[in-house]
Formats: sequence, structure tokens, C-alpha cells
Amino acid sequence: MEINPAFSIRPQAALSLAADPARSAARAIRVAPEAKSANEIGRERVGELVGSIFYGQLMRQMNQSSLRSDLFHGGRGEEAFQGQLVQHLGERIGRSKNEPVANAIHRTMQRRLGNAADGAAA
Repeated sequence: MEINPAFSIRPQAALSLAADPARSAARAIRVAPEAKSANEIGRERVGELVGSIFYGQLMRQMNQSSLRSDLFHGGRGEEAFQGQLVQHLGERIGRSKNEPVANAIHRTMQRRLGNAADGAAA
């Protein structure tokens, strides 16, 4: 019985990558995106907060609406994981670059903290 070498697994190669953390770290550094500025990090955090508080409550109210139908009900799984989905979607909406509520709050915070120059550059 002959094994096709193209489909064979070479454990030595896998072990050499795992055993050489410097090589793995160098590969991760090359692939890593550019570092974010403090302004961008602050904007993302404000966006997550706005998303979880404002949009999260909005979506929870929408889910409790009387307009729900049995046609689109996901059953017990939907009921069990609805809170996690609402939280995740709220944070993603808040982090989006063109989200007006989080942008306004971030600009106001920048002005009050005296970082108006950083806020205007974004």
C-alpha cells in the first residue's frame, strides 16, 4: 500500500513550527495590522459602551414587541442565546465608524478632556 506524499502528514514540520516560538512570533508580527492610536482605541471603547447600553436596550425592546410571528421563531435555542446575540450586535453597531451616537459622545468627551486636536483629526 503506497501513500501519496502530497497528502501525507509530516509531524516534523508541525513540531518545528511549534517548537520555534520566535519564528511563530515573527510570522504573527508580519500579519498583525498597524497599531491603533489612542484616539481610535477610545472611540472603539465608547462605541462598545454605546452599543451595549443604547442599541442593546433598543433590540431587547424590539424582541419583546407584539409583532413577533411563529414563522420566524427560532425555538428554544433562540430564547437561550438571544441575550448574547443582542449584546454582540449592539457592540458591533456601536463600533462601526459612521455610528452617529458614539461619534457624538466621543467628540464631546475629547473636548471636555482637552484633546480637541486629536478628535478633529479623526
